[in-house]
Amino acid sequence: MKNEKIVLESKLLDLMLDSESFGKLSEWTSTLNVFDILKISKTEIRHSNMLAWLLDPNETHGIGDVFLRGVLSHLAKSIVVETAVKMLAGDLSSFRVFRELSHIDLLLVSRELAIVVAIENKIGAGEHYASGTMEKQTIVYKERVQTQYKGYNQIFVFLTPEGEEPSDEEWLVMTYSDILGILKPIAQMAGLKPEVELLLKNYIETIKRNVIMDPKLVELCNEIYMKHKEALDLIYENKYDLNSQISSLCKDILRVYQNQGIEYDETSTKTYVRFRTQQLNSYFHGILPKESYYYQFEIRNPIKVMLEFFKDGDVNEDVIEKINSYACNFKNYKKISTDNWKKWKRAWTIPKKIDDYVEEDIKKWMMTQIDHILRVEESIEKK
Repeated sequence: MKNEKIVLESKLLDLMLDSESFGKLSEWTSTLNVFDILKISKTEIRHSNMLAWLLDPNETHGIGDVFLRGVLSHLAKSIVVETAVKMLAGDLSSFRVFRELSHIDLLLVSRELAIVVAIENKIGAGEHYASGTMEKQTIVYKERVQTQYKGYNQIFVFLTPEGEEPSDEEWLVMTYSDILGILKPIAQMAGLKPEVELLLKNYIETIKRNVIMDPKLVELCNEIYMKHKEALDLIYENKYDLNSQISSLCKDILRVYQNQGIEYDETSTKTYVRFRTQQLNSYFHGILPKESYYYQFEIRNPIKVMLEFFKDGDVNEDVIEKINSYACNFKNYKKISTDNWKKWKRAWTIPKKIDDYVEEDIKKWMMTQIDHILRVEESIEKK
């Protein structure tokens, strides 16, 4: 065991001293990039926001319809000639760009030209079922557009890093390499505002590095990995991950509430952060073992706050009635019975989806949930 430790330490030292290999990465790591600073380089919703801004000919970027025309010109190769001519010969400033209208990532609408373009954007995730249905997104979204924009020329675009095929074959496939090909010459245009030029160049680098992966970067990373595999594997296995960050933040928040009777549970992990309140302890004292009830933050995506009960042995109807009489004070309460309760049961849950890690946003949400719990418990106490 001692010899193994010495070998690993030696491997880590070799990694730290390999300035030549890491110096080659400076082309990608030493430049200032606003998307990396804001930690939004791999977040689908932020890419959709950026594309919406660029596609809108009336936005503040000052490039007019240049990007929009580039995208439409690319699509024109795959649509009916009559529609393509009508689209490219028309006034593109008539297009309006909508985000998440009818849950569609990007919707480009020109009432004057009677043309609508729906774009479903996918980064890091495949197509899934549309909310509240058992149909895939492209199938449902196409039906919505066809219903809402009758008489319009309709174009459907499935945008992914590598050209993934959509469920509905009427959707045109477009890749981020295509986006890159349209953006590069725009970033070289004369007369761009300095801030727009910087933003475009940053965005191009973000796509190359984080979306489609620059082949040169991939080759270099593989070379470094094979050279220092054991050391890098060790670092990866012990990295400080997002769950750990959020879990640590949650624990810090609970400490702030200690003077209000919040009690942190030491059985917590980086995925499940558990706590109890004075009111919860008082209500179930002598009825359930203390380890059988707790509030809990589940650190996943989405994050959830919940009231959970653990079943250890038989639980009679009186105990279940007592649990329900407490939990029913919360919205989203789910009634517990002997039929639907096996080992543990969540009686109340509120989720929050994480699009990206913004500490202040998550902190505010967690504190709001704790405040809500304390207010509900205050109302229970007064009954």
